[in-house]
Amino acid sequence: MDRCDAKLVQQTCNMFGLDMERPPPLPPSRSYTVAGNTKLGYPQSRIMKMTFPDESTTADMRLMKGEKVVVVGASSRRGHLMVEHKNRTIHVPFQYLELKTAAPE
Repeated sequence: MDRCDAKLVQQTCNMFGLDMERPPPLPPSRSYTVAGNTKLGYPQSRIMKMTFPDESTTADMRLMKGEKVVVVGASSRRGHLMVEHKNRTIHVPFQYLELKTAAPE
């Protein structure tokens, strides 16, 4: 592995107003998703690709494969969306959800 020149790294940090000791903060989660070239707000209707979380969970908290769900926003958990289900909010990994767009007429 090649080592970086510390002076060059310091100059680059200074040029962009960064501190070498502290990384820049992460940007906040977006309040929308992007599908293709389209920006989509919430709520969104999606279909479960797989059962979540799994068969060992009680039926009232389980989202079944093929079930239509309502995504109400981005989750604070990385890679998750908030799904409203039976008056509860569940943080679901986005990979479990399929966006169904209306077919062009």
